[in-house]
Amino acid sequence: MADVKNSSLATDLVSYWELEEASGTRFDSHGANDLTDNNTVGQAAGKIGDGADFGAGNREYLSKTLGSTGLELTTSFSVAFWVKLETSALQAFYQSGTNNNRWVIQHFGGNLFFTEDNIADFVSIGTLPVGTFAHVAVTKDGNAASNLKIYLNGSLDRTFSCGTVATPTGSAWVGAYGSTPGRYCDGVLDEFGIWSKALTSTEVSDLYNSGAGIPYDAGGGGGGGAAQTARRGAVMMM
Repeated sequence: MADVKNSSLATDLVSYWELEEASGTRFDSHGANDLTDNNTVGQAAGKIGDGADFGAGNREYLSKTLGSTGLELTTSFSVAFWVKLETSALQAFYQSGTNNNRWVIQHFGGNLFFTEDNIADFVSIGTLPVGTFAHVAVTKDGNAASNLKIYLNGSLDRTFSCGTVATPTGSAWVGAYGSTPGRYCDGVLDEFGIWSKALTSTEVSDLYNSGAGIPYDAGGGGGGGAAQTARRGAVMMM
């Protein structure tokens, strides 16, 4: 499989951030959910091209205000990304909201968590390495038993049962979990995608691609086409 854009991986894909930008807005190559840069997220070598380099000490993160963005996912969804930790601190993706309507993917105490405040903590037994890229995918397939799965480096690591999570109503954050000190990513994130379906094990394996990963658009050109180019140009002219 050559890329995401021209394959079955584009089906039900909501947003995909290649995270190639040196600073400022990170553009959504597939949808319209560009991410706002908070506290100057940097740039470093990624898994494919460059990636977003987060400094925990500076409380750096990327954000998108929720509300009809397509990111308000509760029943079936997938989140997949590459990460190279500089320490063990990883807050990968956080959906905030009122009345504890929120969920988060994070690495804490040597374990990978998917946490939803209104249900329970779901913990992966797998650990992430420091100093080398690893691929993480979390999928939720409806409300049936054993529907939440966490994949590490293309292989299923742990399976849980999870009901419908509460609808997030605040913001989506990449690289942070709330504003509490110590809840920020310290490392590089790259090739970050969100789907409104549960990826199959084959699709997760395709994203991992034997450790090489695959680009969003093998043809280049930034991936997002005319819509992304127009948004990028508008930001540059401001």
